[in-house]
Amino acid sequence: MFGKHSRWATALYVVGFLALGSLVAEGNRVLNLAFLIAAGTMRDIRISRLVEAASAIRKRTGVTHRPDYRQQRTFLIRMYFGAEDEKGGFTRRAYLDLSRTLHDLATVPSREDMKARATDCLRNSLLDLTKMQPSTPETLRAEFDQWHERTCRDIMRCFEGFDHFHYGQAQKWLNMTIKYRWFFSDSDPLNGWFSAAHIPVDAFVLRAAEEHEIRPTTQAPWSRWDAPEYKTFQERIRAYAKKCGVTPLEVEHCWWMKQSEP
Repeated sequence: MFGKHSRWATALYVVGFLALGSLVAEGNRVLNLAFLIAAGTMRDIRISRLVEAASAIRKRTGVTHRPDYRQQRTFLIRMYFGAEDEKGGFTRRAYLDLSRTLHDLATVPSREDMKARATDCLRNSLLDLTKMQPSTPETLRAEFDQWHERTCRDIMRCFEGFDHFHYGQAQKWLNMTIKYRWFFSDSDPLNGWFSAAHIPVDAFVLRAAEEHEIRPTTQAPWSRWDAPEYKTFQERIRAYAKKCGVTPLEVEHCWWMKQSEP
C-alpha cells in the first residue's frame, strides 16, 4: 500500500502527533509505530488508525493539544519566579530586582547571612500584615505607612556592617514583593491592604512620573533615597492616583506597560 516516500511521510505524520501532544509517557509506542511503517513492516495500516491511536494515548495520559490558561499561568510563574510556592518566589525575584544596585556586597563575607536574615524579616513582616486589620477605612493608609517604614528599617538593620544598603533599596524589595502578590494572587490575604500599597520606586517609574510632572525632591538615585524623600514621592503618587480614581499600584502598572512598549 505504501511506497518508500509515502511510508516516511506517514512516519513523520506520527512523529508530528508525538510533538503536538507532548506524549512523554507513551511516546515510545508511537515512535516505534513510526519506524515500523517506515521500514515497510506494516503496509496495511491507515493514517486514520494512526490518528485514532494517538488520540487514545492522549486520553489515557490526560494530555491535551495545548495547555489551558491556568496551566500557562503556572508555567510562567515557575519559569520567572522559580518556585512552587508563589509567594516565596515573589520575594526571591524581588530581591533580584534590586541586587544589581548592591555594589560591593559580593566582597562581604557574611553577605549570605545578611540576605537570609533580611528575607526572613520581610516574609515575617508580610505575615504580620496579613493578621492586621485597619482600625478604620480612614486610617488604612496611615497604618500601612507605619508598618511599611518599620519593615524597611528592619530590613536595613539586617545589613548592618554593609554601608551601602539604603532605604531606597529596602523599599524596592518590599514593594516589588507586594506588587507581585497584587498582580498574581486572586485571593491574597493582603487584599485589604493593596489599595494603600506603595509603588516600587526605580528609574522606570521616575521616567513615567516625570511625564506627568511628578518629581522627587532629590537628585540622588532612587537606590540612595532615605525615608523623607521617599515618603514625599509616594504622597505625590497617591494624590495623582486619587485624581485618576485608581490605586497607586494600578497607576504603576499602567506606566510600566507603557514604558515597556517596544
